[in-house]
Amino acid sequence: MYILHIIDHWRLGGAQRALVTLIRHDPKNEHRIAVLSSNGKHKWDSTASPMFLGRNLAEIPYTIWQLRRSIKTHPPDIIHVHLNGSRFVLWLATRALKKTPPIIWHEHAGEEIIKRYGNIAGKILVFLQQAMLKNVTNVIADSPYITEFCRHFFSIQPPKLKMIHYPVDKQRICAQADFDPEGGLPEIRTGDKIVGFVGRLAPQKGLDDFFEVADRLTAVQPRFQIWIIGDGPLKDFCLKRIAHSRHADQYVFWGARHDVYAVMKYMDLLLMPSCYEPFGLVAVESFILGKPVVGYSVGGLAKLLDDFDLGFGIPYGNTNAMFQQASRLLEKPYKPDKKTEFPFEASQISRQWSKYYQNLHENNQ
Repeated sequence: MYILHIIDHWRLGGAQRALVTLIRHDPKNEHRIAVLSSNGKHKWDSTASPMFLGRNLAEIPYTIWQLRRSIKTHPPDIIHVHLNGSRFVLWLATRALKKTPPIIWHEHAGEEIIKRYGNIAGKILVFLQQAMLKNVTNVIADSPYITEFCRHFFSIQPPKLKMIHYPVDKQRICAQADFDPEGGLPEIRTGDKIVGFVGRLAPQKGLDDFFEVADRLTAVQPRFQIWIIGDGPLKDFCLKRIAHSRHADQYVFWGARHDVYAVMKYMDLLLMPSCYEPFGLVAVESFILGKPVVGYSVGGLAKLLDDFDLGFGIPYGNTNAMFQQASRLLEKPYKPDKKTEFPFEASQISRQWSKYYQNLHENNQ
């Protein structure tokens, strides 16, 4: 069975990581990836090579034509759409086609469309997507939080709305963590404590609050190090904040890494001061590595912190509470009260997807 995945970009992001993991664990089907823009592309370790339809958003008309031609010349059995931009491009690319295969909308981002574009513009975009839903077979949510978002904003219910959990490759995370980081480590002295940030360097990640808390931690304890892993539009902002910090020598900026977990294993805790988190993947990955999280109780991250013993949730915007909780954890390491079993194991989730694809294809015959 041939599944065509369509996604906005191939930069660092949770949707890209989920897609790469899903494809790696589903060898039964033929997966191809069509990416709208090659701008800022990341070298993902994917078993399916992406096909870039354009270089940037200015080439959207050409991108639409490329996608339409691809669907006509090599018709997929199923179209699996990730992220908001891809929905609009696919909708335009399939206008007046005599026949289109089943279309899946995979909702990764949740309230990002409102937070990013503002209340008025965001709701207009949601309204447009509601109109486009009549051509969609199913909307798949990858967490309970996203399921509720879809119910509320898209006004859809089961059976059109389904939930399949976000896949997390625990075995791969632990295997990578067995190695040391490429290029070596900075000096870590006995007694040093390492506070980390891992993620896309973008406005929604709350980097102002992160640096406020990090600067306070380094000010009270010279043995604290602050490690930052990631890339994105706020990379230069992060580098300037570090350069202008009174404790710049306590910061380590790792940038984008292919061996993220080999670096994360040295951290003592992670901060997640995001203004929204549809799922909170980094929190799950951190816990797999035995690292607690101190994060704002927002979106899917709030539910993770509440349902699983991953760390501590802080009211949004309360940097003082985040600083105090981080300080306590660095003084006295955190030990979970219970053994946590996650419903996110990649092989299990991929089997669910494979079965879902098969049923969808058979019902379309």
